[in-house]
Amino acid sequence: NAAYESPYQQEMWFWEGGGIELARELYARHGVYYLGPVMWGAESIPSKKPLRNIRDFKGIKMRAPEGMGAAIWRKLGVGVSTLPGTEVYTALVGTFSPEVQALHRRGVDPFRPRRLEHVRSVEESKALNDLAGPAVIIAGSGMLSGGRILHHLRHHLPDPKSALVIVGYQPRGGLGARILERPAAVRIYGHEVPVRASVHTLGGFSGHAGQDELLDWLAEEPRVLLVHGELEKLHALGKRLHARGQEVRVAQYGVPVEV
Repeated sequence: NAAYESPYQQEMWFWEGGGIELARELYARHGVYYLGPVMWGAESIPSKKPLRNIRDFKGIKMRAPEGMGAAIWRKLGVGVSTLPGTEVYTALVGTFSPEVQALHRRGVDPFRPRRLEHVRSVEESKALNDLAGPAVIIAGSGMLSGGRILHHLRHHLPDPKSALVIVGYQPRGGLGARILERPAAVRIYGHEVPVRASVHTLGGFSGHAGQDELLDWLAEEPRVLLVHGELEKLHALGKRLHARGQEVRVAQYGVPVEV
């Protein structure tokens, strides 16, 4: 991954540059069928305890959805409190706006509309392919880099009666960005999938702050370390911070920073 500016460029190599075929050939020698990669960008972990290496995770506490991720954290000695992904918003009612909290006091949960059904198992997810009549399927991951959304895309993208509505940011080089360019087809799990469905984007749904909001939030900070985002966007934000007299650095992999 160090050879790529973004992990999504590596993902493109897998699906567009022959990487998936090579990986499957090598894994097949050991009797294993390689399904495909899932790429993640760099993520920061806020912690009051300095985390310099894997051993430092032992003894800290965190909340995470149940599954493989939680199991790995436990192996590292982390005290994991699990919470189903669909329950996250309900658990954070106290942080909502006064208007939403007022709705909850009246017994109205905006995150649980009456006709919303949660699909938890793989079998239930597959059964959605046989739905008769109109339906809205909400699936992740939001960047189309893995998860059940890929199976739904493979099934519905070829159908001109279907519509794909993208409500999140799509990184350059990722599957979502390629679909937004309206190609004739995209590769998903090694298959050429025609793009005949209509494709739409809805802005304003992201929970991330924009550049102006970040500048307001960082107004009183003398030093700023930028750790998450595409490199050119980090440098653009850094220039604006530097212009108003703040010390700015862009984090680099493997380079320690004194805080």
